[in-house]
Amino acid sequence: MKSKNDQVETVQNGKAPVTVPVLSIDNPARQPIDIDLNFHFNPNDIEASANFVVPTGKQLVIEHVSLRATFGQAHRAYGNIVTQRNGSRFHFFKIDLVGPIGSAGQEMIASDLIKVYADPNSDLRVDVIRNTGGDAGDGSVHLSGHFVDVV
Repeated sequence: MKSKNDQVETVQNGKAPVTVPVLSIDNPARQPIDIDLNFHFNPNDIEASANFVVPTGKQLVIEHVSLRATFGQAHRAYGNIVTQRNGSRFHFFKIDLVGPIGSAGQEMIASDLIKVYADPNSDLRVDVIRNTGGDAGDGSVHLSGHFVDVV
């Protein structure tokens, strides 16, 4: 029997219910992960990046991304998640930032449910690209998902 979480299930076996411990076949290899990354724009930069190296023996599965970028003036911007799969094949996932928001109109945000995979020992990169330079900026990225043990 497969269960979403490790738990005890009651099974009707004949006339009397029997309590049976159930182990999820998916959970032993999955470890939840939250990754917080920061990036900074120098005044003339149009692109900033934040990096994360996937540990040895783990595959990273990202299920949610949220991103905040703040600039000295209003910009248009978008983000990319760049992952490596199967050795050297790179995959790009676009993140649409909305905004500007706030009273000064200088902050942009994004939040997306996604399914992105990254190989063990690979470099995961989040890029934020804006339409023009001219002012400093910074931001943060939050990724949540899980690691899967890779044999």
